[in-house]
Amino acid sequence: MLDSRNPAVEISCDALSQDKNLVTSRCFDNQGSLLVKNPLKAPEFQNAPHNVLRSTEMGAAQSQLKKEELEKLQEHSHFQQKELKAMYKQFRKEQPQGYIDKEEFREMMRQMGVVDSFLQDLIFNVFDEDKDGGINFQEFVAALSVMTRGDPTEKLEFAFNMYDIDGDGVIDKREMGQIMESFYKLVGPLVTFSGKKYESPSQLVEEFFDIMDKNGDGKITLEEYKEGALKNPDVIQGLKLFS
Repeated sequence: MLDSRNPAVEISCDALSQDKNLVTSRCFDNQGSLLVKNPLKAPEFQNAPHNVLRSTEMGAAQSQLKKEELEKLQEHSHFQQKELKAMYKQFRKEQPQGYIDKEEFREMMRQMGVVDSFLQDLIFNVFDEDKDGGINFQEFVAALSVMTRGDPTEKLEFAFNMYDIDGDGVIDKREMGQIMESFYKLVGPLVTFSGKKYESPSQLVEEFFDIMDKNGDGKITLEEYKEGALKNPDVIQGLKLFS
């Protein structure tokens, strides 16, 4: 499909989510730039494929959760149905297209004081479970449930998934080093709840691996991470900040 304003620019649309309640789509130019989140509102997209337009219509029309979806969300989160209904109403008001894209999420993080783009993207990637480039309501609820009401094990798994940058199931020193560098840019030298101060990211990374990497292979598995973290009073105290 071509942009009517500039025939040299080719436009393609893709379905962002196939969830039956939150089906949305996005359109890009041939440079990969996001042009619009709702093709129906832009004249140059009126000739988009029918299935793309239909997907967008369905996403915009879903004004409330179906009973079975509500029950499923309650079952897999720490929220009650009344809370979920209120959350969904607010989510649809602020995100009528049915999802939060990366730029919107970054702005949300900046407002919360997380100004480092690397950290913003790490958190986004944990929220975006299906890696489709957008956070739908189900993903939003799942992450928020863990962050605010999850037990220590759930929160540690969330943190592990954030630290595991390449998604290979382990944390290596390179990944942890990148994350600690960003934390230091954000808050400066880290002082733990017990009063210990780390002057450099590398100092913290080395101690982290000394404690967590039980078999000394330079990689930390989820089980190693949980076992080591649950024995560390500073980590446990830190998890309480999100309760």
